Amino acid sequence: TRFEALLDRLGRPGAALHVVHIAGTNGKGTTSALCEAMLRESGVRVGLFTSPHLHCFRERIRIDGALVSREAVVAGMARVSAAAEAVGGASPFEKLTALALLCFDAAGVSWAV
Repeated sequence: TRFEALLDRLGRPGAALHVVHIAGTNGKGTTSALCEAMLRESGVRVGLFTSPHLHCFRERIRIDGALVSREAVVAGMARVSAAAEAVGGASPFEKLTALALLCFDAAGVSWAV
């Protein structure tokens, strides 16, 4: 798939992550926040990837409860944009997901929600 090609181009960020994927119609934000908090309390490094954001874009990617840094977003998006162009494009959601995975890898996260 196009997303797989994007991840290949980026060196497969997130390949070693344990992932909790929350899906459904209602309650995803609350369930994700609770799951992230429980994992964090257990002592593991946790990344949280949600949408939409309420106040600022960086709310979508959190590392151990904190917003991802502006520097990480800028550096990550430069890599994602170049990789997306190299594979013939990617949707905004594919780019954002790839960015989150890059940020999680860079931060040494072991679990992602």
